[in-house]
Amino acid sequence: RDHTIHFALIKQLFDIIFTSNKTIYIWGIKNELFPFVNFKLFSHEQLHSITPINLQHQFKLFRNEQRQHHHRISTSDNILEDNCICEQCIGKKPSELWSLQDSTAYLLKEYLPKTLTREKFNIGLDPNLFNLDFKEKHYRQQLTTYALNACLSMQRILIQMKNAKFEIKFHSNKQSKRKLLQLSPISSDDEDDLLYLQRTSSLSKP
Repeated sequence: RDHTIHFALIKQLFDIIFTSNKTIYIWGIKNELFPFVNFKLFSHEQLHSITPINLQHQFKLFRNEQRQHHHRISTSDNILEDNCICEQCIGKKPSELWSLQDSTAYLLKEYLPKTLTREKFNIGLDPNLFNLDFKEKHYRQQLTTYALNACLSMQRILIQMKNAKFEIKFHSNKQSKRKLLQLSPISSDDEDDLLYLQRTSSLSKP
């Protein structure tokens, strides 16, 4: 339906988002967006022009900085208590990246289901695009809800990193040198937004 006003407005929004001067946070690599080019909302050229920051990679650096290894604690009863949750102690390899679900669990103390992680999100989620039965509509609603919660989780993880004044290091497409982005603490308005998200998000506590 690329001739409709709604399509034109959504495409205009992507034109604004996918401009070369924008910095976009992603979880993984931007190649995962390539299958969606078929919907003609954005192009391969636009995806190649953006400067993505892989939040998945940055989170690993952030957590290693925040959760360094420490030795066991001796209690008053002379019992060694091992409460270290560094990557080594929880069994995560140095080369192993964090999934969004694990990051959400450890940092936000919330549960993000993994069942839909590897589903095909480029099938067309708008129930009005096709004549769908109840099962097909329900499945697309599940995908939409999962994608929404994933985006909200990324935003809230980024807010936590901002509060900790974590410095993000990344490479720009326009310059070969490494850039440094220091995240500023969130403002009171951001805190209000976060409170709203926490109240409206459908993420469930473990």
